[in-house]
Amino acid sequence: MTDKKSLFKLAGVLGAAALTLSLAACSGGQSVAEACDIAKKADTEITKSTSEITDSYSKLMEGDDVDFAAALDPASKALAKAQDQITNEDVKKPYDKLVSSFDDMKSTLASVDLSAFADISEMQNFDATAPGAEEKLAEMQKKSEELQAQASDLQTKMQANQTDLTDAVSDMNKVCSAG
Repeated sequence: MTDKKSLFKLAGVLGAAALTLSLAACSGGQSVAEACDIAKKADTEITKSTSEITDSYSKLMEGDDVDFAAALDPASKALAKAQDQITNEDVKKPYDKLVSSFDDMKSTLASVDLSAFADISEMQNFDATAPGAEEKLAEMQKKSEELQAQASDLQTKMQANQTDLTDAVSDMNKVCSAG
């Protein structure tokens, strides 16, 4: 529950933050340290959202419908908010790369056909003694081959996304540790 005292404290903190940012703007722009601090705060928000992503993965494994892109929304919003606040060009360039890499990963996950997991479940419950089992087996084999191709494509895309994200984080670390 929020009381008036907490609201005044929050207003004071926000006022101090606004003053700091306006003074930085008057003094010739945002420093590398200030920009990196904004990025670190976004990283904290992203870390908090990882539990939602883990929960989504668990639900998927249980057979529930999952929207991974939606699970990544809080992290995506935190990145976008920080991106809007970072004006230092030394930090902005690698941070923009980081945001772009994250968005690419989010798009890759959004493109995954999760109905395939229902197909896998169906394969696990296959009854070879049931009438029409041969036809069903041939259909399931075809689905299995399609799923393998999709999984291979997804793995390739995710590896590329991971490499891009790792490179972007490395670039950010270089800039922020040097600044």
